[in-house]
Amino acid sequence: MEIGHPVSPLRLDFKMPEGPELHLASRFVNRVCSGTVFAGQVEKSAVSKNCEVPFKCDAYLISAVSRGKEVKLTLTPIKEEDGKEDMKPTATEDEDRLLAPMDVTFRFGMSGSFKLTNEDEVPKHAHLKFFTKGKPTQVLCFVDPRRFGSWEVNGTWQSDRGPCVLLEYEKFRYKCPSFPSEILASPAGRVCVVCGCVWEDWCVLCVFLCCYPMTLYL
Repeated sequence: MEIGHPVSPLRLDFKMPEGPELHLASRFVNRVCSGTVFAGQVEKSAVSKNCEVPFKCDAYLISAVSRGKEVKLTLTPIKEEDGKEDMKPTATEDEDRLLAPMDVTFRFGMSGSFKLTNEDEVPKHAHLKFFTKGKPTQVLCFVDPRRFGSWEVNGTWQSDRGPCVLLEYEKFRYKCPSFPSEILASPAGRVCVVCGCVWEDWCVLCVFLCCYPMTLYL
């Protein structure tokens, strides 16, 4: 069971994860982890240059939320009574000496995704692993073949990012320039700055080079 990227029938190819893919990834995590208890140490692969996740617990839950091009997993310890989990977050009682919830914020890079697999079917490029409690053990993996993705322990949303196009659409739209109406208001604005063609004849390359960069810093 996984949320990833479609594979081309002609070649092994990936679609770079953008805001919608990360939103779907958070929904996938919430769906497959609902009611599932995890346990043990969070494991990082030996080849990953990202930080260790110093979290080890006898029983905890995982939930996810997304914003723009980031996904935040929250690891929440739960109580155990008579060998059974009551599925409720633990209170911060000194005598229990239990961990506080931990947030791990992910950026997917070019090829990041989450997958839920059996323990003996963990993908080759799984760089962070969360193990379920009990048998058979399943593993929630952060899979990143190209290794441009990253995670941050107790991280927050990056402050230099603009509004989320999915969850904050009105704010996002407000930041967008009214293109092409403002540009086309003057005769000079009707000429492509790349190849000199007029607006009606703009090619795909013109649109990509002139229009797409305007959205990169929104």
